[in-house]
Amino acid sequence: MTITEHATAIPAGTWNRDPVHSDLGFAVSYSGAGTFRGTFDEFDAKLVDGRIQGNAKVASVRVDDPNLAGHLQSPDFLRRRAAF
Repeated sequence: MTITEHATAIPAGTWNRDPVHSDLGFAVSYSGAGTFRGTFDEFDAKLVDGRIQGNAKVASVRVDDPNLAGHLQSPDFLRRRAAF
């Protein structure tokens, strides 16, 4: 049996995200005690010549702990819009 790989080159240029099939999430380890995860409901992103660029609306952050959600929106953590 022979396995053949096929690679498709992505043409240079700008590619916008597909809002139906895209999401933006994060995972952060803290003090070796565990990892918390979250997502952003509102964000934009694009691939420009092989580099991802975008912004996320901090007020749209979603985590399982409501206290943590409020703390993440304080000046200690995120600005009004997080860039990546």
